[in-house]
Amino acid sequence: MSGEIVQNAGKGMSGIAGGAASFFAGLRWVARNPRWWFIGLIPALLALVLYILAFVLLAIYVGDLTRFFTPFAEGWPEGLRTIFRFLIGVLIFAVGLVLAIKTYVSVTLAIGDPFYEKLSEQVERDHGGLPEGPDVPLWRSIVRSVRDSVIIMGYVLALTIPLFVLGFVPVVGQTVVPVLGAMVSGFFLAVELTGLPLERRGMLRRERFALLRANKGAALGFGVVAFLIFLIPLAVVVTMPAAVAGSVILVRRHLVPAAAGGHAALIALGCVVRGDTRHYEHVADLCAEGLMRVALDTGVPVLNGVLAVERFEDAEARAGGSHGNKGEEAAMAALEMVNLLERLP
Repeated sequence: MSGEIVQNAGKGMSGIAGGAASFFAGLRWVARNPRWWFIGLIPALLALVLYILAFVLLAIYVGDLTRFFTPFAEGWPEGLRTIFRFLIGVLIFAVGLVLAIKTYVSVTLAIGDPFYEKLSEQVERDHGGLPEGPDVPLWRSIVRSVRDSVIIMGYVLALTIPLFVLGFVPVVGQTVVPVLGAMVSGFFLAVELTGLPLERRGMLRRERFALLRANKGAALGFGVVAFLIFLIPLAVVVTMPAAVAGSVILVRRHLVPAAAGGHAALIALGCVVRGDTRHYEHVADLCAEGLMRVALDTGVPVLNGVLAVERFEDAEARAGGSHGNKGEEAAMAALEMVNLLERLP
């Protein structure tokens, strides 16, 4: 028996389209499962309350902060000093808002790790079953999640601050910078949101980074769509459960095959010929059951091109002879399945 491999396209335009489709597939999943949407909403609301409290405290102490950062303005005329410190206060709020936008997902995932773990597992079950992976204690998973979130936030801030400064450059700041900012934010959103399903498959942070870099199209398609939707006021709170669900779909359809060697579909080709006994029927049935199990366990389409025939001549007739080519038919079916999965919600 032999296998043919159809390479997964996690790059380029098809990858971008597939990544974007995964996010909307997550939206549809939570729409069909409102109970899980509500469960996933709890940590998002808790994080929102924390950020509101933080901004209330910032509003209370912004005067003290502006005086702390501008001691040199004490000798200025009162009117000029007031206007200058007001502008500094506005800048402090703007920086705080940018930081809130950049860190909200990380904080929400850290707070809601137990909630999103359960939601993520349910999406896996609905799309073929939980994969086999290392059994990690809950406390260790939470610690790892918080640590990874802090590291990712560091990367995001290190890249966002220079872009924020470049935003004041005429023309470039209004054209190139917003596009680069969306791409950077989108990529790291994909890194954070795919953490749960990829950790479930035994992949640590560095391995996850490498996988997403190798599949930039799918990562950017998913992450940029999430980033743009999250810019809508309160949309990040409402759609956070959908983003978690969509990340599982992204992993299963576009990243897991790549992690397993670039397989988007598998084709099993072979031949079982009847002998003096009827054992060949048993062999053929078990072969079909085994291939079906592979498809269910991995979520990768598996095409069964194993023939059960009376004579070798019958197999030859179906391998490019008078009865067509069953291998070619299986390959065409595999390509159709890959294309169909990229279009499905």
